[in-house]
Amino acid sequence: MFKKLFRQKSRVERIHDELKVLIELLERSEGRELWVSQLRSLMEATNETQLCNAVQAIYGGMGSFNDIVFHNLNGDTGTEEELNGLNERFNHHKTRLYGLTQKRT
Repeated sequence: MFKKLFRQKSRVERIHDELKVLIELLERSEGRELWVSQLRSLMEATNETQLCNAVQAIYGGMGSFNDIVFHNLNGDTGTEEELNGLNERFNHHKTRLYGLTQKRT
């Protein structure tokens, strides 16, 4: 009984949890609908290897997921302090997401 109650989440479930947080953060700003859509499509993946590969693919190159910054110059609203906090939270979850996709040794 306790195993069911305290079951550890699978890697796919943990990746999906991080994606949900990142989607929520992106939805707070204008002009990031493409990223929201792309992250939502990743939520449909249930195969661990395919999901990890797909997540890793969004991190590379110019204009990648890694380049997202919340700032007034990018059309985001809020004080400098609020936007810095949003960037810190976004970067924290973005880093966690990538870490979850790394091969276990």
